[in-house]
Amino acid sequence: MTFESHPNSMHSTPRVSPRLSTALGGVIHLTWAQQVVRRNVVWSVLLLAAIGGVGLMLSQYGDPQRFINWLNQIFLMLSVPLVSFDAGARAIREDLKPGAVDYIITRPVPRWGYAMFKYIAQWCVIMPLALGGLGMMLLLAQALEVQLLPMAVYVGVTMAGVSAFLALGFLMGSLTSRYVLLGLFYAGLIEAAVGNIPTQLNNLSILRHLRIALSGHIRESGPIVQEIGLVFLIAVGLLATAMLIFSRKEFIGKRADEG
Repeated sequence: MTFESHPNSMHSTPRVSPRLSTALGGVIHLTWAQQVVRRNVVWSVLLLAAIGGVGLMLSQYGDPQRFINWLNQIFLMLSVPLVSFDAGARAIREDLKPGAVDYIITRPVPRWGYAMFKYIAQWCVIMPLALGGLGMMLLLAQALEVQLLPMAVYVGVTMAGVSAFLALGFLMGSLTSRYVLLGLFYAGLIEAAVGNIPTQLNNLSILRHLRIALSGHIRESGPIVQEIGLVFLIAVGLLATAMLIFSRKEFIGKRADEG
């Protein structure tokens, strides 16, 4: 942190220039301290155990293809998007509460920078959970001798899915506290409707790109990398929009009598 004098002032007035790398470290530290607690860890372990247990039963008592469908459709196309979306929306809504707003306003960090740092911090919390669940599913598949696509494909799809739906949650949460309703509207309009229409508009669907990447008919790395890259581009666009909205939002601080 450095101090500079304003060129138009008669006196040398110190002005705080934030060190963004320090601010990023502080946001990550606070986010981990708030979210990586015993209750959240227990619930995460129970969730992963339930997903893995059902996948194990489907493989042992049925066609191994059912395990693949469970991995692709339930874990990668449903669980990962829902958890990521909810985590992103909750993270940004927490910072829009009066008590948190007071802290944000008084920090010498631009609002767009704080929003980006918050996204990075939340990404660092959710990504290990998602990759841990993926690793568990891949180990089960190997133990059960279920033939899957190369591991790099699943890792890429997981990372892209988390990044995009986390950014989508940030965007929805920055718009309204009723982000669940807005998310349902998005899912019905973009993912379910537009994503299944054979036009250029279906490129807006995140799940469509992920499904193409997971398609067993695509064996060349080119199309797979392209689809995953498009999802990351969508994530960047959603995050940039959320940052813009957050930086222009009118904040209402905590009143003095609320102490």
